[in-house]
Amino acid sequence: MAILNSTDGSNVFFTDEFGTHSVPLGAVLLAALQDVEANAPNNGDTLVFNAAAKMWLNSPSSGGGVAPLVLTPITAAGAVNPSVAANYIITPASAIALTLSAPVAGLPSAGGDDGKIITIQTNTPGTATLTTSGLFDSGFSASVNLASFAAFAGALIVIMAYQARWKVRSLNGVTMS
Repeated sequence: MAILNSTDGSNVFFTDEFGTHSVPLGAVLLAALQDVEANAPNNGDTLVFNAAAKMWLNSPSSGGGVAPLVLTPITAAGAVNPSVAANYIITPASAIALTLSAPVAGLPSAGGDDGKIITIQTNTPGTATLTTSGLFDSGFSASVNLASFAAFAGALIVIMAYQARWKVRSLNGVTMS
């Protein structure tokens, strides 16, 4: 979809596979479009609907945040980089131990890691553990140190950095203790 006009009080003209359309643009819609990224859409920006996020995002060709999912394989035990948002896939068939240190508090614009999301998923039946020093906020108990992945492919944890801690967003086949 290409935004051809995005001024409050006018219409948004956009194109898609069905042709060119005109939709009245009120303040609410304009605010929603401006929330796509820190940079509001400009005339000519291309937006792509991300079904998983349930939101419109600027496409990579417009310098935006929609990009193909890149998987980073974890092939051996070791430390997961806390300052890089990534989608990791654990590939060893045997047990693997991972560690994760604290993220840096603060917004990325100020050198922090707040909002960065790390996903770790198993691809083999080997067990895996992810250890951190009481930094998991899981909603189960205080001071959670360990995420233990079940011995099945597909075990998953999704965590988000916020104020030097890891907020657990999703678990599948992972036990927190």
